[in-house]
Amino acid sequence: MSRYNIIKTNRDEYDLIVSLGGSCNAAMQLRHRGKRFCSLMLDWTMMTDLKPVKMLPELIRTRFKDYCRHENMAEFEPPVEDHGKIRCRLDDKYSGYRFIHQFTPPVADREHFERERAIQAMRIERFYSKISASRNVLFVLGTDFEYDGELAAKILEALEETFPQPEVEMAVLQFSAAQGGLEERCGGKVHIAKYERSTDTVYDNILTAPEWKFLDRITISGKLPVEKMRKRMPVKLIYKLWMKMGKWLENHNAGCANMRFMKWD
Repeated sequence: MSRYNIIKTNRDEYDLIVSLGGSCNAAMQLRHRGKRFCSLMLDWTMMTDLKPVKMLPELIRTRFKDYCRHENMAEFEPPVEDHGKIRCRLDDKYSGYRFIHQFTPPVADREHFERERAIQAMRIERFYSKISASRNVLFVLGTDFEYDGELAAKILEALEETFPQPEVEMAVLQFSAAQGGLEERCGGKVHIAKYERSTDTVYDNILTAPEWKFLDRITISGKLPVEKMRKRMPVKLIYKLWMKMGKWLENHNAGCANMRFMKWD
């Protein structure tokens, strides 16, 4: 993997940066780096194959009409505890997206499911209203698999058709790729970065994730307030603890060299 596979967007300032899912990493990195303004319907969703990538243009054009419907949901794993609550592991057979943080049992109880789905409906409306009111928007999509750049170009096409007012741009991060590299599509409006390692490497979920460093160059110019962070340990302390843990594991031949912070340009 080249150490220079860092996305360079066309602008250094956007009204909004919006996650299109793929994994939790995009929303989490936006939150940690102070670039996330609120929750949207795709923030905590997963893609495990090409189906949701192919479906996304249609979902965008139809305002997610058949997304996350009770009749299309199936449990792919038993419920597990997640941040103090039991959460269902659901697969939307229509869209291909997977939900692991959104729904609680009993999923078979439709009335219970629809109450929780109402939150997703609210986030869909917010998605369209906030983007339509913006002048320029950067969409971020990160997956743990690679795919042809033409599919990413089709997503951008759907975004441009649906949102004619703002200028739209996409940053696409593809992990677990056969070979690392950078690619541009749609006249430089779609920026694709490929990485050979898996997105599941543990440091992805903290500020030191190098592939997401491009977000640090970007400022938010819109009037929307950035999401308030919960009280956390100071970042510098977390960083020091992380470095010490990575060094200890390396010295003990734990095979965790990837946990060390990588100082990329």
